[in-house]
Amino acid sequence: MSYSMMLMERCCDYPELLESLRGRSVLIWSCSICASLCNGIGSKASAESLSDRLTSDGIDVKGIIMTGAACIMSKVRSTSDDSGIDGSDVILALSCNMGADNISRVTGKDVMNPLITIGYGYLDDDGIPRLPDGSTLSSKSSPF
Repeated sequence: MSYSMMLMERCCDYPELLESLRGRSVLIWSCSICASLCNGIGSKASAESLSDRLTSDGIDVKGIIMTGAACIMSKVRSTSDDSGIDGSDVILALSCNMGADNISRVTGKDVMNPLITIGYGYLDDDGIPRLPDGSTLSSKSSPF
């Protein structure tokens, strides 16, 4: 059985992301549904690894928020009381475009989304995200 989901991949590489965050305090907000299933690009492990990497490169990371289905406004609202939000200059959204838009609407914060939403696809029985034609994503669908 396959499951429908939004597919996404990185729109920049780590050095470019790092430069865009210099001098800013960051909160990482990740979607634990599609982004997580999309080769782990938004998984908790990926968010933690990115947080560690950014911190070691001098970025002030205020924390990580995981939301199930950031495309659903009520899910974003239910996790929007995290104390790291107020202390951050920018929220780094590891989600589809709709999830990033919802995070911005709820928090009123500057939201940066280093992922591009390709569109819908499915998670095949083999656990690989695929486009509607059955092809797989590019290497930019891997975590940072």
